[in-house]
Amino acid sequence: MAVPWDFAVASRTSVVVRQGGTVLITQSNLLVEVNGEGPEVDTHYVITHPPWYGQIQWQGSSGEWKQTSTFSHRSVDWGYCSTFKELQLENITDHFKFKVNIEGKSSEELMFLVMVQWLKFTLLKNVPLEISKINRHILNSDHLQAVTEGVEVAERELHFKLLTPPKKGKLLLGTKFLKTNSVFSQQNVTDSKISYEPQGRRPRAHSQDTIRFLMVAEHMESKDYMFRINFKADKRRIIVMNRGLFVKEGEEKLITKLELFAQTSDSQTFQYKITKSPQHGKLKLTRSSDSLGSHDSITTFTAQDILGERLMYVHDDSETQCDEFLLMASTAGPGQEGVARDFDTEHLSAEIKVTVSVELKNDEKPVCAVDKVFHVVRNGQRLLTLANLCYHDPDADFDDGQLLYTRWGIPNGDLVQASDPTQKLYQFRQEDLREGRVLFRHQGAGSACFVLFVTDGVHYTSSLLEVSVSDLCVRIANNTGLLVQRGKDSSLTTTNLSVTTNQDVRTDHEIKFHIPCPPKHGRVLVNSSGPSSFSLRDLKQGRVIYRHDGSGSFNVFNLTVKVKDTYLEVGMYVQVDSESHQHHTQILHSKTLVVEEGKPVKLSRGRLLISLLVFGMTLKKCRCH
Repeated sequence: MAVPWDFAVASRTSVVVRQGGTVLITQSNLLVEVNGEGPEVDTHYVITHPPWYGQIQWQGSSGEWKQTSTFSHRSVDWGYCSTFKELQLENITDHFKFKVNIEGKSSEELMFLVMVQWLKFTLLKNVPLEISKINRHILNSDHLQAVTEGVEVAERELHFKLLTPPKKGKLLLGTKFLKTNSVFSQQNVTDSKISYEPQGRRPRAHSQDTIRFLMVAEHMESKDYMFRINFKADKRRIIVMNRGLFVKEGEEKLITKLELFAQTSDSQTFQYKITKSPQHGKLKLTRSSDSLGSHDSITTFTAQDILGERLMYVHDDSETQCDEFLLMASTAGPGQEGVARDFDTEHLSAEIKVTVSVELKNDEKPVCAVDKVFHVVRNGQRLLTLANLCYHDPDADFDDGQLLYTRWGIPNGDLVQASDPTQKLYQFRQEDLREGRVLFRHQGAGSACFVLFVTDGVHYTSSLLEVSVSDLCVRIANNTGLLVQRGKDSSLTTTNLSVTTNQDVRTDHEIKFHIPCPPKHGRVLVNSSGPSSFSLRDLKQGRVIYRHDGSGSFNVFNLTVKVKDTYLEVGMYVQVDSESHQHHTQILHSKTLVVEEGKPVKLSRGRLLISLLVFGMTLKKCRCH
């Protein structure tokens, strides 16, 4: 009697897989048997509900694993791949449901169980690496040791992934530099193949470097961890805070720990000796201290004076933009300030240069530097320049060119723009005088005066400019003669010869000196040649020299000064200096004169007095004002 064929699941055992791992499902885990004498049949498995935490995959002929929803009993190499990547707290059971299909006959829905084993990372040791010297330090399992629980993982398969490398040094695997996303194993750490190499000099204070990493095993990753490297500062190295001082002109500045302080890594007990005092101010204490008896112009102070906010810098209200002073900071001896030194009797000291920046105030009014009678041709015009009118602002940070002049009514003329005489000037700056932009035009009455107000924007002063009107004229301003050594050269400059005129002369080239007859005992040279004329510009730039020919003891030659259409005859006396008259100048007294860069200052008889001997006899005592 024939028996109808049928099938039944003969074997259906669960499988065990590590978290994130893969396990093969073979016929030993899932097997279907067919009874009866039916033909050879092909058994198919159709997945009706996929697993929650993994995938069912099969290996094709190319060897590549692909996800599938159906497979046959001939697919020996098929498996479950766990894709559960989040860290579990305990083992979990996954499953998938399927039906068996043979020759159109289907089974009921069946379940297949998968046990996913829990993988837990544990960092047993995370001990900071202590750095006391600038050389390579080994990082071993005394500092860093990790294990897994639930699933046993060998040290060579338990890895550390570097998320953030150190900033103050290098992490090395042997000689290989480890950077972001580099990987090394626990076995590397145990075998002392991981090292840290500091970069740069030993730090002046205790500091720290860090490494951020995570652990990796069986395709699983742990949370982030931080490994620390501690730098130990040299106890004998002095750490100096010196940011300099900033003070307003004439005011005082409290010196705090943020501006000035010296200390070691474990001591703040320092005393300070002033080796060079400030030139434009002083240091003082606002209250008395145990170590000092006076308040002003101190020579020493202590760390407690700084911490107690008693130390002050006081500016002397001078027009100075900077100052400085020098200090010697040294460790206090035993018993000083009530604290004994930690390092036996060794003396530690450091020289400190403190700079002081001064913010100047506009607290000075302009003062007159040049105030001369202004000469002009009747019904003519002439540039008003610094040679006739000039003021100076004593404030060091003020540009004199920005001084503003305001003129009031002029009874005998007007001020106009030199570039456009139709435009009247009621205000102008001193730089306009320097650049030749201010033109005076005479009209009406003869000599007169008018008022000018001068301001730096804050302070005002007044000036009275006298205008002298006359016909065309050229005058000798200076003619001292010339002293030359026998057979030598001597420069002829405006110190020896200069002229003045009331005409509208715009450049020094317009004032010419003609030599109608050459000197009898020498030659006049301009730029090493012998022309018959030269200009005031040549005199000012030192281009004119007198070359003596070695004969005679004195000489006189004539010059004709030409300014536009006006002429003036001048005689230049040349005295030949013999050896007996070489020391012809006697300095009666000379004192130091302090002058600010680019600023004028008056030179008085009290500063300089000279007895000048010319031609072998005393002419006069010359006073310089």
